Amino acid sequence: MEGISIYSRIGAKSFFKRNGFAENIVVSHDGVASNEPVKLRISFFGKNFDVHQLYDFFQKGCELSEFVEIDKTLAKIEYNLFEVIGYVLSGDFEKDCLKEGLDLAKIGKMPYLDVLEQKLVGIIAKLYNQNGFPLLRKRFPFSICLTHDVDEVRKTYQYFTRALRFAKSGEVSRSFKELQNFFIDKIKRKNPFWTFEKLMEVENSYKVRSTFFFLEESAKVTANPVSWKHYGRRYKFDDEKMTKIIKELDKNGWEVALHGSYNSFNDLNLLEMEKNKLEKALGKRVLGIRQHNLNFSIPYTWKIQRKAGFLYDTSLGFKSSDGVGFRWGTSKPFKPFTEQGEEIDILEIPLTLMDISLKSPEESREVVEKLINSVKDFGEVFCVLWHHALFNPRDFGEWIELYSYILELGKTKGAEFLTASEINDIWRRREESPLKVVYGKNKVAYSCDYPFVRMDVV
Repeated sequence: MEGISIYSRIGAKSFFKRNGFAENIVVSHDGVASNEPVKLRISFFGKNFDVHQLYDFFQKGCELSEFVEIDKTLAKIEYNLFEVIGYVLSGDFEKDCLKEGLDLAKIGKMPYLDVLEQKLVGIIAKLYNQNGFPLLRKRFPFSICLTHDVDEVRKTYQYFTRALRFAKSGEVSRSFKELQNFFIDKIKRKNPFWTFEKLMEVENSYKVRSTFFFLEESAKVTANPVSWKHYGRRYKFDDEKMTKIIKELDKNGWEVALHGSYNSFNDLNLLEMEKNKLEKALGKRVLGIRQHNLNFSIPYTWKIQRKAGFLYDTSLGFKSSDGVGFRWGTSKPFKPFTEQGEEIDILEIPLTLMDISLKSPEESREVVEKLINSVKDFGEVFCVLWHHALFNPRDFGEWIELYSYILELGKTKGAEFLTASEINDIWRRREESPLKVVYGKNKVAYSCDYPFVRMDVV
């Protein structure tokens, strides 16, 4: 790893914020210290992982025991864990893994960075506990963030691409049915991809709300077949029908956000123009964004998103061909950093699950449950992307059932269902609310205007 001081600073700052420590905990680039109620310290030492060693360390569950020596009030850790955290959250771990041909999706099935942070929090809590005191932190509630990318609002080329896909897999009758549906829908003027009413019906039945990311695509359609899908994704925010549904969603408690067009990830003017158009249709400020196709230039896209006035992004996830899980090993929101280690004031809400990354509804329930359990045990936010077109019962009935299963499972496991803007609000409130702790004889008192305060006792 290069730039150790930058990684360490990034890691220390992120660890403190992401884990909600009280003011009496002092986190610096080389460790953790506290003088209240007794003098406690965790010190890091200079050994470094190379990218292959770190990949193996994450793959094996971040086992720290052989690297840690704990005394009464002192813990010595062989590696600088803040450097590791900063290395991942800078994006450089991902870059180096790709250079070395290491499969991020393989280790990304678990939130390895969250596991590492939880173990470090456990060491701090153990030092407190063995000296007779609990460790207090501002926790983030275990949450499920439901989101929908509105890529297209009418079915066009999909009749033919689906028919071709069915034909290639030997499903001749389904291929024929898809072509038949094309003519039937045209004659009857049906639009199977206008699914907003069905989607709202499903979420209303579970008393949950979600975030819709609306797209106004302007990318050119060329002779290259890859670009043809841009043609089917043409709708305008100011179309009367679109403006009406945008306002209806907002009025009834759903969130409206921007799905930045295909080329907007590196074009500030385009991003600002699309944001202004959506705000005009909505009649209020748009707070969040997800880039179309998850296109992203790290950290440049975050910089221009912030300049455009966005407060959060939720584009950091595996693309459909890479699988599901935790692209940077985390489900916890965080503020990203520039190449110089300066914090960018935009909240990244990592994406965990995208519908088109799943093989089939029948095979996916176990995958979904494992991911939700991992977030519940180690992380904070299970962020789901379910394209709104999949709420078409004729074509995707089994996918609606799988989505309903996610909602049922989340309810069973006690998750809070929050929109992306609600997560942004809660995270920022935690960051801005000082937790003051006073340790007295046989009692602990604290003050904090943030509602979710917990005691860690190991």
